Amino acid sequence: LDSGNYNQNSIVIVNQYGDEVFSAAPYTNNWTGQHKGETLPAGTYFYVLNLGDGSKPQQGFITLEL
Repeated sequence: LDSGNYNQNSIVIVNQYGDEVFSAAPYTNNWTGQHKGETLPAGTYFYVLNLGDGSKPQQGFITLEL
């Protein structure tokens, strides 16, 4: 993303229940682990990153620690 080659990218991050806690288009690597101004609890969160270049979206998880 830092290369600037994926200006059409987007990301969605959800909690373990599937509730969206963050989304951005384009995503500029600026998520701080907050939702509506509140720091999220420690745990595992799941993301879907679409690079916007026609490739298959990338999926994975992020672990937040306090």
